[in-house]
Amino acid sequence: AVNKLLLSHGASREAAIKLSVAVLRVENASAEELGDWQEQIFDKISTSVNESGRYQTISLRYIDAGLRESRLRRDDLFIPAKRRVFLDVLEAAKVPAQVLIFPKLTTGTTELGPKRAQRNYLLTLELVDISTGRDFRVSEEVRKAYR
Repeated sequence: AVNKLLLSHGASREAAIKLSVAVLRVENASAEELGDWQEQIFDKISTSVNESGRYQTISLRYIDAGLRESRLRRDDLFIPAKRRVFLDVLEAAKVPAQVLIFPKLTTGTTELGPKRAQRNYLLTLELVDISTGRDFRVSEEVRKAYR
């Protein structure tokens, strides 16, 4: 999903300078507590962005600190003036962002009978280009594997 998203934004173009990406924490819009799976999903997204060759992520610690310092929630970042406040905090910390990625995990549950259900997970990644305001979105099914 990450590769599709970055390609839609233009990762296939060569660039001398990598774009800085602020990947926010995974929003849990699912029917269950995700626990450590939420961190694992974030790590996979972040690693894929860094391996793309055109983008590099900003540490989540800077992103969390920027949200705290600006007293904003992730949804506030869709309001241009509030997004500018957040970006100013990152720039003051010498980690400017050119791109924001908002990951969200949702579930769909199908009842298969008494005490049986199938849960499907959908990871949606929304990329917002700071300079243009354009957004790009991709979704991909993800699975929990039990061994």
